[in-house]
Amino acid sequence: MPLPDENTPWPPKNLVDAYDDMRQADVWYTGDKYQLAEYYGTLVKRDRDRPSVQAYLWAQSRRLDEPERRVHVPVAGDIAAASAGLLASEAPTIRFENAQAQTRFDQLAEDGGLHMRLLEGLELCAALGDCYLATVWDREAVPDRALLTVWPGDMAIPTIRYGRLIEVTFWRELSREGDVVLRLLERHAVEDGAGLIEYGLYEGTTANLGTRRPFNRHPDAAHLDALTDDQGRQLTGIGMLTATHIPNIRPNRRDRGYLGRSDYAAPVWDEMDAIDQTMTSWMRDIRLGKGRIAVPAGVLESLGEGQGSYFDLDREVYDEINVDPKAPGFGITVAQFQIRHEEHRATKDDLLATIARSCGYSPSTFGLAEQGERTATEVVDRKEASMTTTERKGMYVKTALRRISQAWLALDAAQFDSGVDVLDPPTVEMAPAERPSRESEARSIQMLRAAEAISTWLVVKRQHPEWTDTEVQEEAARIERERAAVTDADPWMGAAEGLAANRLEDNEDQGDEPEDGE
Repeated sequence: MPLPDENTPWPPKNLVDAYDDMRQADVWYTGDKYQLAEYYGTLVKRDRDRPSVQAYLWAQSRRLDEPERRVHVPVAGDIAAASAGLLASEAPTIRFENAQAQTRFDQLAEDGGLHMRLLEGLELCAALGDCYLATVWDREAVPDRALLTVWPGDMAIPTIRYGRLIEVTFWRELSREGDVVLRLLERHAVEDGAGLIEYGLYEGTTANLGTRRPFNRHPDAAHLDALTDDQGRQLTGIGMLTATHIPNIRPNRRDRGYLGRSDYAAPVWDEMDAIDQTMTSWMRDIRLGKGRIAVPAGVLESLGEGQGSYFDLDREVYDEINVDPKAPGFGITVAQFQIRHEEHRATKDDLLATIARSCGYSPSTFGLAEQGERTATEVVDRKEASMTTTERKGMYVKTALRRISQAWLALDAAQFDSGVDVLDPPTVEMAPAERPSRESEARSIQMLRAAEAISTWLVVKRQHPEWTDTEVQEEAARIERERAAVTDADPWMGAAEGLAANRLEDNEDQGDEPEDGE
């Protein structure tokens, strides 16, 4: 479908509910307490039949002449960042069969910041439920290659069939003056086998898209005059869609459609608000817990007529006061309220653990270690939920990366004459969410070598997954030459290595139990 008609409702009617959900997720992800107060205050006024929302900390009204004492804990931002880190702590491995295509793609990925862009998109994806990757070109900005861009789910109007993105229109606000809004729309589509990118600048209101305006109406859109034809289009020169959709995880529990589900849509709004209530109460205890003293009027020093008086806490000697020291109320009294830090901390940690499990993660991912852990196996078991969730999300990411990588390389070849033929999509491997420690990896490799179950080439590859096969082969050859030289000099060396490995296995089986007589 083309760009929307002029004066159509905004946002599109079919996305109103989805955008509402993303708006709620966004205010928590953004972490601005004034936006939280505005969102829930408006929600309460609009929907007075929701007593559960009225009880929220951020739905409560407050006196504007008093400081804002409510405390916000950025749990939502931590969850989104953790999700992105688990999925793409290292750059994914993307391999094309064609060596020339691989060389050019590696250059695009490095210059275009593929890993950086992916981390940005995956964090937005975890928060909002969806993100998109798109490839474009602008010779004025970057004259020698195609570009990769990231779009959040709440700035996209997708057309999805059977789970596959058919076309998508991205949009962003360029300016807002009162209720007058200037929006730039960018549509990626394939029509009659030809790919295209279409742009449109609209001036409207918050609730209406408005009418199309020339690109020179705003400086951020003026460059499109030179990049597009008289219909605001760029023909990509390829038959592939130049955008792809990454759902965070499915199904979407609200409508069970093809959009993704936010990590917060368990939902965990109540728990996140409860954490803010807990921290607000904790900080209130600290304020009230400040030591306060009450002193008799006789020990106050006057600042002069009409200027009040004060009590100097650091003064050591006072003039004689003509007051009976045994008189009631003469003595200085101290008020020191209890700070219930243990109760507040335990409540906060329990709520955090509940949120983590509801979002599909292990509490230990957020530093909530369980008591009594003793072995590495127990630590791994506690992280199983996070690993499972990451693997589920990784399947969507791999599919999207295959499509956009092929389209990116093809668009670059068509527009910048790289001479690369892109016939097949690449293979994509996501980096493991968590690497074993060097000590654990060394033990594993030592036992595998003793059992003659691993080659030198694979040992080097495990230690340096970022190396090319040629670099791995060269290093493996060097190791083999050194091993051969050592064995020739001392023929007992090989046998000694085998005995050492056997002793290591025996110690692993026996654990740390003391031997007889110790």
